[in-house]
Amino acid sequence: MIYDTRESTCHTIAPSIGVNLDFFYVPPFFFPFVPMVWPGWSEERTQFRSGVITKVVQRFGILEETIAEDLGSKVSSKNLAYDSQTGEVLVTQTVTNFNDSKYTLNFPGYWFYKSMGLASKNLGVSQSNVFFNNLGIATNISNPSILFTEGDEIEAGGQRAWIVTVTPNSITAMRKDGTMLNGTFDIKVIRSGYRNVQSNLMATITTLENPLDNFGNNTFNKMLEASAIEYSNGWKTYCDCPDITPPSALSTNPYVNGTKGIWKPSKNYAYLTGRSATDYNANSNIRRDGVMTSFSPFYKHSGGIWAKDQQGWTYASEVTEFDPYGQELENKDALDRFSAATFGYNQSQAISVSSNSKYREVGVDNFEDYGWSNCADNHFKFKQTTLNISSTAHTGSKSIKVSSGNRAVLERDIEECNYDPCLGLGVSSSLNGVYDIVGGTPGVTLSYSWQILTGTPAITITNNGRTLNIVHTNGISSTTAGITVTDPATGCTYSFIAENSGAQ
Repeated sequence: MIYDTRESTCHTIAPSIGVNLDFFYVPPFFFPFVPMVWPGWSEERTQFRSGVITKVVQRFGILEETIAEDLGSKVSSKNLAYDSQTGEVLVTQTVTNFNDSKYTLNFPGYWFYKSMGLASKNLGVSQSNVFFNNLGIATNISNPSILFTEGDEIEAGGQRAWIVTVTPNSITAMRKDGTMLNGTFDIKVIRSGYRNVQSNLMATITTLENPLDNFGNNTFNKMLEASAIEYSNGWKTYCDCPDITPPSALSTNPYVNGTKGIWKPSKNYAYLTGRSATDYNANSNIRRDGVMTSFSPFYKHSGGIWAKDQQGWTYASEVTEFDPYGQELENKDALDRFSAATFGYNQSQAISVSSNSKYREVGVDNFEDYGWSNCADNHFKFKQTTLNISSTAHTGSKSIKVSSGNRAVLERDIEECNYDPCLGLGVSSSLNGVYDIVGGTPGVTLSYSWQILTGTPAITITNNGRTLNIVHTNGISSTTAGITVTDPATGCTYSFIAENSGAQ
């Protein structure tokens, strides 16, 4: 609705004067003159005022049915149900040439994978005077699991941080460099951890009966087709990125280094079961045959909660590795046959594609990508810093020049790559409050500190280079202590919670 007011005023004054001279003839030679003067005055005032209200009403029709006719054949498609959050069609009824109905039901992925949902759910949420302890944990928030989700990017006192853990009673926040947020701040969600991929489907089924009739009971009859997809937001990043100098340029924040926060399909599933078949006058009944003899949905809904049930399902393909730019590097099928691809030209074009081989078994170097970025893909690349990259090339724009007496060596370990931006610390053993934290850079002594959270534990730590032997005693089962371990070579920091019953 638009309200418009206007006003226009005009005032015109026009004074005038008219002059005339008359004369006449008097014989014999006399011409008397008579002058005349006529003054004039003109004045005009005009004023215009208007007020106009314009109301524009837009009405959008919701598609109800589509009918297609061709040479006497008539097929119709009708939308029966929509998602209340996104407006996407959930159930479609199609009337076939036999005048039979078949139904297609789509399951949006965000029903199960909550972080795939709408960012509007918590974008802009704020809290005042939130205290984060040395481990980045804040507990003085009401209903944190309702207000926040993992991956939320928050502003805290002029700093930027990411929420990496959400529980019913607390949140944990980490800065961009991987250090934990510590202090009291007013916080606000400036980028939601809900990723706005609510249109991605997690399952689709096709039936001969309306699936809405028994939807609440997870019962679907006369099934024709069924497929399901698993999603993941935890992925590896380049194993070669630790070659960055200095190592402190690495971030342990999973939402910064790309290991979390990106939802991608991980597995595709198909339902395995028998099909109905009849012998009608020694012929198949194409109108009725082919219905599944049994069916159990992959995603089931009960009591307001969605859960997986893989009984009867087998995966058809699985994506095993993406790169940080979202491109698929490796996948395998149900027979464990791998396919892989490598990308170049600033990770924009595929430079090799292979079948029956893993990503770690495939490599190509065309010398075009050196110097693109600080964390380029060094997969099967020459790593010497003295390489002479020449602009003279047979194809492309670059080549490698190896002068007499020099050499260029390509070395690659053909082994599994479980990348951790920090080289990794882990608990190797734990029993009755005695455990070891092992890992870090060879030859570098780990440093440590701790903060007692509750109780009065007695803690003894023996530092043996890459192994911290920790003895935690007191006999109070609820006693905990926060242990922070740092690898000085990389600046990577890990936090552990130690309990009398072992390590968490």
